[in-house]
Amino acid sequence: MTVQAKFYVAEVTRFGYGGAENTSMGRRVKLQATSRKDESSKKFWQATPSGQIEMSLSAEAGAGAGLWFEERIGKSVYLTFEDAPESES
Repeated sequence: MTVQAKFYVAEVTRFGYGGAENTSMGRRVKLQATSRKDESSKKFWQATPSGQIEMSLSAEAGAGAGLWFEERIGKSVYLTFEDAPESES
């Protein structure tokens, strides 16, 4: 079984050294549970009216993901939760 959630990218903050122009900086990403009451968000809003996920992405390994989130600030994204294989625990 999987569980799907709908969040929006609320904020992306760069951290580290080198100034804001440095694209290799790490990023802190904040996701908020969807609060939009349009028809496509209605079932998610009823199940999860509030919630927040915050994660840090490294400058090296997380650079591509950081840019991906920056391009989606203010937009909704889906998160899918599923069991990880025991060998990954």
